[in-house]
Amino acid sequence: MNVLVLGLYAEGSTDYSFLTRVIQRTAEQLLADHEQNAEVLVLEMAKNQEKDRAKSILQAARDACGYHALIVHSDADHPTPEKAFQERFQLGYKMVQRSKEVPSYQQFVQDLTDTLIALNILPRIHRF
Repeated sequence: MNVLVLGLYAEGSTDYSFLTRVIQRTAEQLLADHEQNAEVLVLEMAKNQEKDRAKSILQAARDACGYHALIVHSDADHPTPEKAFQERFQLGYKMVQRSKEVPSYQQFVQDLTDTLIALNILPRIHRF
């Protein structure tokens, strides 16, 4: 049986308890919609002690190496979506992209593409 492994990095225990089920059910439904049978594992990433959110996201990405995807949840904590995105996610995302310890975006896309092809969700002709 195929296994789809997703990492979840969130802010609090309530986020984990709620989002883990939502992500798992959504992934299972997507697989079923494409007539695929795969077990979906949503693994909660350990909340590290970094005070800097960007460094915490980088550590979660390091810990999720080998997973099919890392899902990062952030509360907005700001009245405008743009500012919240920039302060709560984008800095960490950029830090991950610059890191030499985390596979490159191109390698991630290739690995994800290979997984989707193996699960018969993405036809082989669609190479990115």
